[in-house]
Amino acid sequence: MPQALRDMEALEKNERERIVRKVEEAAATDPFRAFQRLRGCDEHRMRVGGNRAIALIAHSSKTIEIHRVGHRKHIYKRLFK
Repeated sequence: MPQALRDMEALEKNERERIVRKVEEAAATDPFRAFQRLRGCDEHRMRVGGNRAIALIAHSSKTIEIHRVGHRKHIYKRLFK
């Protein structure tokens, strides 16, 4: 099972739905407006309340691949260890 799915299962249902809704909205419009690029890597982040969704966005096909999801306090520690 991909790590992002395990991360999502750990969240409450309303938080999961909110993250999915925001990612779908970003994919339908312009993902580069909703996501901000992280310094020093190719990944982007999206803020959803106190949580962050870390994703890799393919510029050519405009696909969003979510890698990690978690609270802002912990997500970057888990991402860059």
